[in-house]
Amino acid sequence: MNTVELIDKIKAIALSQPIQSVFDGDVYENWNSAETKYGSVNIGIQDIVYDSNLCTYSLVFYYGDRLLQDKRNVNRLYADGVRILQSIINQLNLEDTVEISGPITYHPFAQQFSDYLAGVYATVEVEVESELGLCDIEAFTDVTADWLKFTALEDGSSVGFQQENYGTQYSFDGITWNDADKTGGDVNRFELNSGDTLYIRSIGVIPNFNSNILGNVKVSGNINTANNYKASDLEEGFVLDIYCYQYMFGNCEGLTDASELVLPSLNLPHHCYQSLFRGCVNLVSGPAILPSDELSYGCYQTMFDGCTSLVNVPELPAMTLAGYCYYEMFKGCTSLTQAPVLPATYIMGFAYERMFEGCTALEVAPELPGTVIGNNAYAYMFKGCTGLTQAPVLPGTELYGGCYMGMFNGCSNLNYIKCYATDISATACTMNWVAGVAENGTFEKPADMDSWETGESGIPEGWEITEIINEEITE
Repeated sequence: MNTVELIDKIKAIALSQPIQSVFDGDVYENWNSAETKYGSVNIGIQDIVYDSNLCTYSLVFYYGDRLLQDKRNVNRLYADGVRILQSIINQLNLEDTVEISGPITYHPFAQQFSDYLAGVYATVEVEVESELGLCDIEAFTDVTADWLKFTALEDGSSVGFQQENYGTQYSFDGITWNDADKTGGDVNRFELNSGDTLYIRSIGVIPNFNSNILGNVKVSGNINTANNYKASDLEEGFVLDIYCYQYMFGNCEGLTDASELVLPSLNLPHHCYQSLFRGCVNLVSGPAILPSDELSYGCYQTMFDGCTSLVNVPELPAMTLAGYCYYEMFKGCTSLTQAPVLPATYIMGFAYERMFEGCTALEVAPELPGTVIGNNAYAYMFKGCTGLTQAPVLPGTELYGGCYMGMFNGCSNLNYIKCYATDISATACTMNWVAGVAENGTFEKPADMDSWETGESGIPEGWEITEIINEEITE
């Protein structure tokens, strides 16, 4: 008898009792449904132990029914619960392949679910004849669901979060779930040693881990399971709210690895991931990819700002950018040596402003193929990137207001720029863009472009000027 067959057998026996409904799985989820009919029985799996051809299940049996306001029926509900659950257990024990060991202890409870209930629960050890492969908890539970998951990488780590309302649940095995407290100003905190795992799921409220991950912790799984785990689509079609994950992991000094964290939604509202990891000073790896190909206003703004240990950054496949979408995204990431590929050709205003400001270890700038460039699109993009020696090729011919303003300001080792601009008349389009670059270098420009001046807002003083001849820009 495998797991599914065992649970189905118990449910069939339960329905022969004087009850209105029977469920398996998470009792809190099942009994908080508005459609639940009471009295009700719920069967949950706590543990499964496989030994040879025997499989021992630790099952939790619950019975609950409505408690009257004056509670005068509470003892009757306790007695009903013991009688009904014991009858189910006795009948199950008559099965040839099942053996139940005792004694069995019944625990009374009175608790708010979708209604205020009273009843009893008991943990029962059920030994079942089975074969390897059939005694498989994955055949019955959602243990393989891609829950938000925190794994401690060293002893003495901890994960904490706050929630304004009830709705977040936690688990240490992905099977048995517990309701987290409504915290107010306090924190739900869980101490973890190396290898320990904490699973999180939520509905109706998003837990905030800001500043409360300590030690050395990896986060993985689908972030949307901490938003609405009951949604029919937790992947590409999952609908986010504005600002929904803003600062979710901000300032978590113990968060070191997010390489297996999945952010699958494609339709992004404005500021949805703003400052998600801001100030995570020990984060080495971000998510592998941010998959949306069309971005919204401020959606990734300051996402990794101040992540001074960041080395591995997400793939950024978006082709159409919105205003401020990457604003200060990697600002102050002083360990970053390699930038992500930036394939977008349509760049809205302020999209890349200050994106890599202060990335002092960055040695190679990403290519910038954009030819439609909005106001301030690249403003201060590489400010203070002292490791850069060459600018990316700048293919735009007509510049908009402020688009290159301060772009290479403070790049003290930069000594080469190739710029195809032929119209730089827009307001402040190159203002202070090369202030503080190397004293000597080479500036390439179209042969017929004679509007450049010399200085911090033009061609750096002392640089050699060469001409781009007979080259075409593919737009």
